[in-house]
Amino acid sequence: MTWPPDGFTTEWWVRAFHSAGARDAVLTSVEVALASTAVALVLGRFVAFVRTFITVVAGATRMDRGMFFVWSFVGAVLWVVGITLLGYFLGNIKWLGDNLDFALLAILAVFAIPLVIEWRRELARSRG
Repeated sequence: MTWPPDGFTTEWWVRAFHSAGARDAVLTSVEVALASTAVALVLGRFVAFVRTFITVVAGATRMDRGMFFVWSFVGAVLWVVGITLLGYFLGNIKWLGDNLDFALLAILAVFAIPLVIEWRRELARSRG
């Protein structure tokens, strides 16, 4: 099976969505999905939101099953090995073991900072 399958083009998606305003968004998102599905399968293991939807994207783009299984397997192996090694090396840090609560709060704060920044930008845009 060739990739992408015959007849599955970005123009098909544009025709599927009749709104002219959606044309550029549809073209961009489909091109990205077609070009980077294998990479997204691997990286999706590490990002919960991506992990949830990447299988749908792979199916919608009619990704070859063999390619899907190979890249899912590669992502799973990297995930398991990476998390295991991370736990092993971080488990040897005495301070981290004694202050795990603070470390988890610091991690949550780091991930919350972009959300707060974007929320403030949206508030500023909506106010004028």
